[in-house]
Amino acid sequence: MKVLALCVCVLALASFSLAVTRVQLKSAVRGKNDVHICLEQNNMTPSEWYTERDIVLNHHTEPENEERTRKNGCAVECIFKKMGMMEGRNFVDETVYTKIEREIENSAERPVVHRILNKCLTEARDITEECKKGLALYVCVMKSVHEIEEHEHHEHVPEEDV
Repeated sequence: MKVLALCVCVLALASFSLAVTRVQLKSAVRGKNDVHICLEQNNMTPSEWYTERDIVLNHHTEPENEERTRKNGCAVECIFKKMGMMEGRNFVDETVYTKIEREIENSAERPVVHRILNKCLTEARDITEECKKGLALYVCVMKSVHEIEEHEHHEHVPEEDV
């Protein structure tokens, strides 16, 4: 059930890859019980949760996934609210940064995480429609982390393998 990244959103020690960073970011922005409660409140099963692959393939933009997309956005907002990182339709930046900072305080990836978080919070900030702000943050974090992982992968692949 560890697939949330509002957002981002997207944390690792220098010796680990950005995949570990992604897991840390996801862990920082949710609690396991909060996830289950929020899925339940939105009549959502774990299998309906968008994975990184779903986001990268833009399944969330397909008309036939409209209800699933709404549920994902509402669940993200619910989790953020339960963790005190969102009040009403606004992010509580101080709380978001505090929770993320706890997860990445000794990470060499701190600058990357902060860059993703700043970018994604900014992109989602002006969205006012219910559930769309949470989805926008999550999509931004997942795509940003994916782009960085792809870039890192290409930097480590020997030329003859490319």
